[in-house]
Amino acid sequence: MTHLEEFSFREPHSKGMRNTPENTHLRCIHKPTGEKWLAEHAGQLSEYEKLQYDYSSLLTESKRVPKQPSQALYNYVGHRTAQYGGVTSVVLEFRSLCGTFTAVKFFNVQLTSGNKLYPSGDHGQFNSKKRSNFRVFWKQTVGKDPRRWSRAHKELLPQLRDIVFSGTIVECKDKDGKTFLKFTDIKAREWPNYEH
Repeated sequence: MTHLEEFSFREPHSKGMRNTPENTHLRCIHKPTGEKWLAEHAGQLSEYEKLQYDYSSLLTESKRVPKQPSQALYNYVGHRTAQYGGVTSVVLEFRSLCGTFTAVKFFNVQLTSGNKLYPSGDHGQFNSKKRSNFRVFWKQTVGKDPRRWSRAHKELLPQLRDIVFSGTIVECKDKDGKTFLKFTDIKAREWPNYEH
C-alpha cells in the first residue's frame, strides 16, 4: 500500500472536529473542485484547508492514466551507478503514480574517492563535483546539502520518496536496442505535509 492509499481526509463532523459554520465548507474539499470554487471560498479557507485542497487535486491527477509519459506524475523508487563508454553516471529511477510508466534521469558522477574505486550497480556509492547537475538537482529538490556528498546515495530514498516529480520525457534506446524512457528535465512537487 502506497502513502497515497493510506491517506484519508477527515470529515468535519468526525471525532475532534465540530460541525460549526466555520468548517462546514470543508466537505467540498474532499472532492476535487475547480479553481473558480477555490477563488470564491479563498477567504474562508485556512492554510491547512488549502493544503487539503491541493492534496486532493494532486491525488486526483495522480490516479488519471495519461496517454503520454510526460503527462504523468512520478515517485522516486531507486538508483544505480553505471559506466557507459568511459562515462560514469548515477541513474535515478522513477515510477509513475498510475503505475504505467518507468523513467530514468542520468547524472554524470565519479565512482572514485581518492584512490578508492566504488563498484557500479544497484544502490551504488558515488561522488559528484561541486557544480555538477546532480548537486543542482539535489539542492533544488531537497533544499539542503546531504551530511556528506560522498554518502548522498544513503540519503536518496529518505529524502526523495515523499516528493512527486514531473518533467519532459523522451524515448531512447540502450546499447542493446531496448527502449527506455528518460527525463530531459525534471521538477519536484512535494505532497503537502501537515498533522492529521
